[in-house]
Amino acid sequence: MPLDRVFVVQFCERPKPGPAWFGGRVEHLLSGMSTEFATVQTLTEFFKRVLKQVPPAERETKRRK
Repeated sequence: MPLDRVFVVQFCERPKPGPAWFGGRVEHLLSGMSTEFATVQTLTEFFKRVLKQVPPAERETKRRK
């Protein structure tokens, strides 16, 4: 798996199951960028934003180090 695509997702505990259960923190390991999220959209937007910031040529170079 390419290192530029590795994320750690930590889900927080919610007292009751339901629509508001989804939330936590996500961090991109290579860049150290992170954010908190409360929706699936916020989480996936973070993935897209981070992956667009690292050009493909740089991703290959960083992966081989």
